[in-house]
Amino acid sequence: LQLFEKLKELQPGFREKILPVEGDCSKPGLDLSPCDRQRIVDNVHIVFHMAATVRFDEKLQIATAINVVGTREVLQLCQDCPNIKVSAIM
Repeated sequence: LQLFEKLKELQPGFREKILPVEGDCSKPGLDLSPCDRQRIVDNVHIVFHMAATVRFDEKLQIATAINVVGTREVLQLCQDCPNIKVSAIM
């Protein structure tokens, strides 16, 4: 991706700062393990939230769980992160 090419140019060690975690945006607390949640709270400065269902025929309960509840949970997590400088909800 072009984004990563530019990022690699500006910040060569950026990949070491990206850590995927397992979770579920439709569940309370994003279904994060306590260890992953604490690691996020202690270390994260930037959050990109892009999880969503965009299906127009999705059941309302599922769409709400993912698009509304999930976004609320991500925002709550961001509020608990003292080092947050940027959060992008897309």
